[in-house]
Amino acid sequence: MCLGGYIRGSPCYGCPHPERYRNRHPMIPLIGVRTRARVIDYTSEVTLQQRYRNIEEDPLEAIYMFPLMEGATVCSFQASIDDGKVIVEGVVKEKEKAQDTYDDAIASGHGAYMLEEVKDKPNMFQASIGNLPPQKEVIITIRYVVELFLDINKTILFSLPTSRAFPDGHRNEKFYLPPDDNKSNTSSSSSSSLSSSSSTIRYGLDVEVELDMSVDIASIVSSSNHNIVVISPPYNNNNNNNNNNQDQSPAIKQRQARIKLDQDPRLPLLVDFGLAISLTDPHTSSIRIQQDPRSSQLVAMVSAFPNQHQIQGQGHDDGGGGESFGIVHTEMIFLIDQSGSMAGHKTENVRRAMQLLIRSLPAEGTYFNIVEFGSRHVTLFNSGSVEYNQENLDIALAKIANMNAELGGTNILSPLQDIFSMPPHRKGVPRQLFILTDGQVDNRQECISYVRMHASSTRVFTFGIGADVDANLVKGLAKAGEGHAELIQPHMTENIDIMVMNQLERSLQPALVNLQVAFSDALRPLVRSFSPFRMPPVWAGARLVLYVNLNSNPESLPPNLEITLTANTANGTDYKITLPLAPSSQVISGDSICKLAARSTIKDLEENRSHMHDDHAQELPNMDIKTEIINVSVSNQILSKHTAFIAVEKRDTPTDGTLKIRQISEEDVDDENDYDRGFGRRKYRSSGGRGGGRGGAAALPMMMMGRGGRGGGGGGIHPHCIERQHPREREGRDRDRDRD
Repeated sequence: MCLGGYIRGSPCYGCPHPERYRNRHPMIPLIGVRTRARVIDYTSEVTLQQRYRNIEEDPLEAIYMFPLMEGATVCSFQASIDDGKVIVEGVVKEKEKAQDTYDDAIASGHGAYMLEEVKDKPNMFQASIGNLPPQKEVIITIRYVVELFLDINKTILFSLPTSRAFPDGHRNEKFYLPPDDNKSNTSSSSSSSLSSSSSTIRYGLDVEVELDMSVDIASIVSSSNHNIVVISPPYNNNNNNNNNNQDQSPAIKQRQARIKLDQDPRLPLLVDFGLAISLTDPHTSSIRIQQDPRSSQLVAMVSAFPNQHQIQGQGHDDGGGGESFGIVHTEMIFLIDQSGSMAGHKTENVRRAMQLLIRSLPAEGTYFNIVEFGSRHVTLFNSGSVEYNQENLDIALAKIANMNAELGGTNILSPLQDIFSMPPHRKGVPRQLFILTDGQVDNRQECISYVRMHASSTRVFTFGIGADVDANLVKGLAKAGEGHAELIQPHMTENIDIMVMNQLERSLQPALVNLQVAFSDALRPLVRSFSPFRMPPVWAGARLVLYVNLNSNPESLPPNLEITLTANTANGTDYKITLPLAPSSQVISGDSICKLAARSTIKDLEENRSHMHDDHAQELPNMDIKTEIINVSVSNQILSKHTAFIAVEKRDTPTDGTLKIRQISEEDVDDENDYDRGFGRRKYRSSGGRGGGRGGAAALPMMMMGRGGRGGGGGGIHPHCIERQHPREREGRDRDRDRD
């Protein structure tokens, strides 16, 4: 999340006088940020407030991008203007309608605020703050929910993307400190309530997290090495149970706690803020229920952890607190990028990782193959995966030693299609695909979608190689393939062995397949829907999550309700777990589960696993997936790629004057080279009052040419800018022409 820093004007692409431009046009300060999070078992609800001040003499439009946690579901968007005197709530609309509403409001001299996902940029969002008057402040409040998962060390990881808080070149600067805030109290507030008053959002960064778990908390540490304070109930600043040492694991032995970031709030966080939460029994299955505030009906979240003995059928205690599973039958395919961009240290890291992977495979029950790819792809064993033995190991090691990145460009889709077109080597033996690449492809989404379509037969693990790796591709492939991603950066080469062994350990976990859900006789008539509609394989130690929407409220539910999950294992044994549905003890406040359930339904639709798709992930006849996604998004008021939050501030006196636009450069918010470089720019719009048109360019890359507004107003360009028309401007003008 963009948790600090500035939204600043930038010179246009190709501007010959960038320094003169920067000196002439001041920055827009982000004065303060406050984050409050509530972690309930394996879900997190985060409310983030950002306080901005227009210190210029003209009205401004600020447009900025920021990342959120992977899988985050934005479910609330609010703007508070003029110290809370005016508060406008955002509503979810279909994206084009939201854009029209935004444009109309600015053209009429009103305030407008919009939040949307960035197209083809996973986990990236864009907020537009339109028509902020001079010397005024606005507080933007964003609330999102996200599922949390156990890592390989059986700890729950919670994180806030804060390291991208400051634009490049400003990472060591303090927050802008307005004159009237010089005497602000910098101590952490003990209250977790959120107020819209700007006076409650002090300058700097303020982070607080509350935990509410079903089992006892064993320890809480900062996984990001930040100083934290752990407070046990009751919550007060004089509590004797405070811990202020992230190097230790303070024993908690209770189910609730509060954690605060303990540092000067004016300083930026140069790495993402993270917590590692250990539970006394992390594999406890449970059901949590919420009553949907919009419909008064119930939504249940079922969390189950596969019993590892049952999955393997032959597990036994290994004497060290873990479990041993005997022979694990598996097929391993290694897909290795050998395009020209992998030359040098990248290939050296690939050789090191592959040698360790190949040498560490289980001696019995393993089949493997190696595929190198670039403009073309080459398979080591053309007849298919072979048995893992000394002869085949020697052949593989010789191939690895001679890898030299000489296969041209990067075409990963073609070898993926060849691999997935072949059935697994043996029926009932799980297939694992390891991909090692820097991800320099032009068809990222197509590759991710293709992996997702075959997730039921192949689990995908990825290694992202190099400083310029496309992390969104690497992570997206792993997520689509129900696996895990590791990024091997140049400064992390000493950790390669650890990353490799962690990935191998994950891949060798036994799995549940053919998962089915059944409801007791009394419960079945009340079930409106559930998701995932088609459940993917679940691996030992992983968490199985099921959302169930019920046509009932807590008072009308009959007794003795049960939900049963069944599955098959690789060795033919059955898995079964039955959980009671008891609203009297399982209902929790809020709406986070309701929002996550809706997001799970949208995910089914996006990943071709919904009730509108067949068993082969093909869309059924006469189905409109996009319309259904929009309907679910709007009816549940959660953001999707086809919708946007829009909030309009109706003003008695429309704001007149030249509306200046400030946009943070995309390069300033993305450390993973996900954006084209060097296109920051400044534009002008003519606000013009009611009926006044919009002039100037939209705050988008390479977009220099303005357009007239609906009621007048001319287009404007920066005198040093190359004139170029962006597609959104063309689309906007087409919409205007269609209306006329």
